[in-house]
Amino acid sequence: MTQYARRSVARSLIIVAVVSCLVLQTFVATVPATALTTPPQPAINTDSSNSTTNTAASASSSGPFKILASADSDPARNETMIPFTDYGPNGANTYNVSAGIPPFSFETTGLPNGKINALAPRTDGFRKQLSTDIHIPYEDKWVKPDETAIVSARNMTNKTVRTAGVNHEVVNGYYALGKSEPRNGWLPTRNALITGGSDPRIVNPWAVEVNKGKTVSYESRNSKAVSEFDTKPRIAKRPAGNSIGTNWFDGGGKIKFHSNFSERNITVLKNQWAGIARTSPGAFLDGQFIVSPDDVTVLAPSDFRLINPSNWETTLEDECKVTKRVSLPGTNNTTTRTEYYDVRKWEQLSIVDTKVTKRVSLGGDERRGRRATFNFGNPQSGTLQVSHRVEVTLQRRWGKDGEHPDCVSESYSETIGTKSIVADSTGVSVAQPDELSVTVHAIDREPTNELYITINGTQDLSGQPLGQIRLSPSGSKKSETIYGPWRFYPVSLYDSITKFVGDRKKTVPTTFGHPVGKKEAAHLYRDYAALGNWSKRGRLRYQVDKRTSSTNISDRSLPPGVVNRKGETPLYTRYAGKTYMTDAQLQNLQANAEDIFGNSIQTTVKHITYQESKIKMQNDGKTVHVRLFDPDTSTGISGAKLAVDGAKTSTVTTNASGWATVQSTTALVTVGFEGTDPMSGASTFYEKAYTSHYVRIFMLERSGDLYRWISGMIHQVLLVVEWAALLLFLMWYKLMFKPNRKSGQA
Repeated sequence: MTQYARRSVARSLIIVAVVSCLVLQTFVATVPATALTTPPQPAINTDSSNSTTNTAASASSSGPFKILASADSDPARNETMIPFTDYGPNGANTYNVSAGIPPFSFETTGLPNGKINALAPRTDGFRKQLSTDIHIPYEDKWVKPDETAIVSARNMTNKTVRTAGVNHEVVNGYYALGKSEPRNGWLPTRNALITGGSDPRIVNPWAVEVNKGKTVSYESRNSKAVSEFDTKPRIAKRPAGNSIGTNWFDGGGKIKFHSNFSERNITVLKNQWAGIARTSPGAFLDGQFIVSPDDVTVLAPSDFRLINPSNWETTLEDECKVTKRVSLPGTNNTTTRTEYYDVRKWEQLSIVDTKVTKRVSLGGDERRGRRATFNFGNPQSGTLQVSHRVEVTLQRRWGKDGEHPDCVSESYSETIGTKSIVADSTGVSVAQPDELSVTVHAIDREPTNELYITINGTQDLSGQPLGQIRLSPSGSKKSETIYGPWRFYPVSLYDSITKFVGDRKKTVPTTFGHPVGKKEAAHLYRDYAALGNWSKRGRLRYQVDKRTSSTNISDRSLPPGVVNRKGETPLYTRYAGKTYMTDAQLQNLQANAEDIFGNSIQTTVKHITYQESKIKMQNDGKTVHVRLFDPDTSTGISGAKLAVDGAKTSTVTTNASGWATVQSTTALVTVGFEGTDPMSGASTFYEKAYTSHYVRIFMLERSGDLYRWISGMIHQVLLVVEWAALLLFLMWYKLMFKPNRKSGQA
């Protein structure tokens, strides 16, 4: 065969290959879809909500931490890594710990109190509950622990090793220890040398020291600030440098009158003011205080100063005319002589009595006293008002005295009563007691146990604001605490004090330190309410993935300088998800709830145990009969909603016998039961179940379709072969009978 012939054959073969590829594409396109896909899964609805889990180690809610005003600088405002120092075999070890994004909740940071002390001065912090006790450290003191003290540790990964009554943890190669204190929680411990590897022990107990620095309570600190006012009658102190941007007191009260005798204005009282600083427990929100329904303490400081009125006198020259007979020198005659004498005109004023009356009223209930602290039991919503009244009694004497006895001398006196009143008021809303109730459904089911928490009632500050829900199995040290969305920032009402003494005034700076120096003043704090995120901490491995909210509330405005989130916050009515507690822990689960004031909320734990369920299916032609039943009793489960795939309807409900009927549209019908809704109130709860069923009539129909498809494919292949044979014949004919050029020339 010539080279030309070989090339022609190759072209023909390429044509055959292309045609074959087209045939294969046709084959693939005609294959039924069900022949190439996996059986469909039942259309069972699932909740795809994102879950939030906080696995940080818990910190004591009563631990000490420094309080910050809103107007201070925040050196770590945008930092998430905070440096801390622990003490180990080689001395001090400083390292960074991820503390999250500021601002911080001191109940849920997961940091031991020693670290909270280091964290707080660097950025803003807040309480999740107004009932959380606050202690401010002011003295760093290390002492030997008592022999009976339990020295323990906190681990960032919640893993501890207990040896001879002592827990140990390793942080960057160092063991961080702490001592348990009833009030202050976990305190830092240093100088402990640990050896033993997997079986650690303290080898130098004589060197161990525990931090026993002194603390002052938050309420004591505010009482100290209030006590700085109204201390001396002739010295006044008034808040200045207002950090919250608006006045919170009524000032400027004075007593001033005019004397017609001396033609002068006389001031005997100045710088009088009174204000409502804070309520405890309580928080300021939208121009009013939200307070506890049980009792509330009102801090209403005030001050004023008395001005000793000066004496006044003037000389009236030649005011007094005296005429008398005088003898002429050297004669027996007399004559009349007129002489003029000066007259002293005078006025004296003195304060002889001062009466101060302070009235604080709330909803018609009134308290009186000179003090700044007032307590109200069973408060009522309404107007909170402070009225500060100062009555000054003056003794006034005035008159004229001449230089000559014959000049008229006159003297008068009177008692003058004067008064000045200043007042301040704001609204008060009392949280409603017994407004909320919490039900915890402890659900024992496969493959993972669940917890459904239902919150009924008004959660916002007009009702009974939720503070926390605590879950704990009886007899277990593990617990989980869920915190509501409220945040409470301690904000200083001022950053300096103006002190008035006589005609002088000076500025006294405030300090975060304690004790307060003689040339300093303490901050006076008001708790401002704001909103944040729901949060939780604990060791029950509660993974929340279902949340239902009744309403969203907008974030509240805060004084400038406070780091806080923006946007809206949901008030959840249902908080649910998986828990990896054991069945025994679940059965012994206990729960309690509190509002933001620490008042108990009615809490109930209901235990739900799920039973196995099964589905069986059979068909009559294209009609498929489905039954959901209890495999232990063979009793049908009625009223159950089933998800169906491969039928004309996507859902169907079982009848009184547990049966349901669907019309299939494909050879494979899948039916799923999502399980009894835990909140349905059913008497019996059943697990999930699903199964699939092949409808044979569709299989036979598909067999006929396959026969016709194969027959068609054979026909198509024969056509291709015939065309290929014809092409090969033509190529052979052309090669064999091609005219010879030489023969043509003969």
